[in-house]
Amino acid sequence: MTNILTTLIKDTRFDYDALSSRFDIRCISYKSWDKDKRASELKFLPSRIYNSGRVLALVQYRSESQYWLICPRAATLSLDDSSLAVRSESLGQISQWIAMALLVRALPRVLSTPQTDQKRIEAEGLFYVVNTNSKARGREIIAVKVDLDWSAATRSRCLTLGATTFTSLDSHRNDVGELYRKTDKATRYQLDTLSQQVTRNKDGDYIRKPFWKGDKNRVPAIKLNKCATLEEYYNSRLGVLSMFLEDLKLAYQGAFDLQLESVEGVDHNRVCDRSIANSYAKIGDWFAARPVTLVNHSNSLAAAQELKQRLEQKGIAVQQAEDIDEGSLNLLLVEPKEHYEKTPEQDPYKQARLRYPNAVIQSCYPERLLGKGVTHVVEVLLKELLVKFEVHTGTLQFPYPQLPDDAWFIHPVRPQDDKRKDWPMSYCRVVNGQVEFGWLSDHWREELEVGFNKAEQKQVLEGKQRSDVIFWPKTRTFMIITDTSAVTLPNEALVHQHMQELDRTTNSGVPTNTVREYIIQNTAEASAASKRLIESLSELCKLHPHAIPATAFKTIKNQGKPNQHFYNQLAEQGHRLKVSWRSKGEGPLYITSGIWINRERGLYSIGSAGPAREDIENFSHIYHVNSTLPGAIPEWFWQSLQVWHVKHKNATVYPWIFKHLREFGQKYPSESVVGQ
Repeated sequence: MTNILTTLIKDTRFDYDALSSRFDIRCISYKSWDKDKRASELKFLPSRIYNSGRVLALVQYRSESQYWLICPRAATLSLDDSSLAVRSESLGQISQWIAMALLVRALPRVLSTPQTDQKRIEAEGLFYVVNTNSKARGREIIAVKVDLDWSAATRSRCLTLGATTFTSLDSHRNDVGELYRKTDKATRYQLDTLSQQVTRNKDGDYIRKPFWKGDKNRVPAIKLNKCATLEEYYNSRLGVLSMFLEDLKLAYQGAFDLQLESVEGVDHNRVCDRSIANSYAKIGDWFAARPVTLVNHSNSLAAAQELKQRLEQKGIAVQQAEDIDEGSLNLLLVEPKEHYEKTPEQDPYKQARLRYPNAVIQSCYPERLLGKGVTHVVEVLLKELLVKFEVHTGTLQFPYPQLPDDAWFIHPVRPQDDKRKDWPMSYCRVVNGQVEFGWLSDHWREELEVGFNKAEQKQVLEGKQRSDVIFWPKTRTFMIITDTSAVTLPNEALVHQHMQELDRTTNSGVPTNTVREYIIQNTAEASAASKRLIESLSELCKLHPHAIPATAFKTIKNQGKPNQHFYNQLAEQGHRLKVSWRSKGEGPLYITSGIWINRERGLYSIGSAGPAREDIENFSHIYHVNSTLPGAIPEWFWQSLQVWHVKHKNATVYPWIFKHLREFGQKYPSESVVGQ
């Protein structure tokens, strides 16, 4: 059994007496404002509040028409407006989530000093700046927002770490210097170049928006490969978390602190690369017996030729055609959808789906076939085409883990009309390799909903992120699968400690006398590997009589018992040069790969396949299964995650059939299907 660190918040510590001796809390209510006044003035209220005195942070409580703010003790506010109700409150008497949010957001101003190189900024939230760029269009600030979220599934709060981009307002003007309509209405922020603080201001020259629609400035979750300095580490989301946890201690001296939860009693299993390879070999064998029609409606002949060649290398027969073959498996090359938004030409993929509703079609952009990772792209195309065929025929072609034939798998489908509260619900059930798809009728919606309590209703029937359900009509029992918003973390404290040690050694080097002492103590070692190590170390001592720079050890790998013993000895003496980040047991990143399950609490997470990685783009989300079935969550549920082609070359975060259910919802919209 293993323990897993998460972003779920296990406990919060408040010393209200100590905090009240330093800070005051105020509440500003705008309940008396009518609709017109709110429309015209509410967006300016935050900047008015900040300009009224020494405000450290504020939080909007929308449902109560309030702003809560935190100030230094005995600070005065000059907010003269009879339409606003202002009152003081005791920190210990207000809602805990408001107190937490205020103390978190106040960190930049609590810790700000003229001598500080400020990486923290406050802009309706706490942000850590990880990069700034000056581009032809203007200036951009890339930051990681640290925020608090409520996890309904676990009934606890969690930390979230998300990338955000601020860009200069002038970069969003048209050819005649006018702001684009959406940009003109966007919330504006002012950058104080001295303190690097970004605050909401009606006259501000920054907005929270990338230069281009669809652009995402990603901040890696973890980046440790070839990372030897704290500054590099702090430019990852894990590094930001380390800074944040340190900042809490520094700012509040223990009067306010958060403790992250470790999930105990976890079964952790790696996803074997061989299992994935065998699975994809079976997909290749399936396609080898079925010709594929390739239709090129893009502007690239080279992409079509590349795809044809790659398919034929896999033993797949390819027939090129001018149009879709309704009786075949079709791969359709089209330009990116943005291309068709700028030209009168219609999107061929949309047109093909309208003209050939019974055809199996998978589209692809040519640019993806002309760069790196073409093998990956082709594999994704084939597995997507396979799933589309299975949905089209209702017949499973692959040896999937078995599902109960009396269960209905239900997926709420977001309608095009975002204001519509009742989302259509697609469902399917699997019997003897056949899949029956449909849409829930009003009768069965009522039968499903009657068993939900208020919390479950919110998870399945409300909001923009609705949970999937597995339902047994005969017994009226169900399982609700929910993304908790929390993520799996490596051992953050150990990673941070090792990075601090690496940083110190990188800056100072290793005292030559320390290496000489190691040579003297280990000269008697008889193995050839030990002798080679001693010779290499002796040469370094000759070249560097006082201190050996960290870079000089690059040729001595952290492999083999003698070398590992040497580096461990140095680390014990405070001169860390190497870290086994991914090793089983001691490696702090080991847990980020594979599947972990806590059966007792119904929690699970899907990490990377194969060995753990030192560079990870995204943390793995943690999911929760709420079950009304008698006893433990059945084993078939956990087995249903172990299908390697639904989430490309990894386990899937939902039972595999939900992939097919989503495909069904896209191909057969609910408006065109008569309810059961």
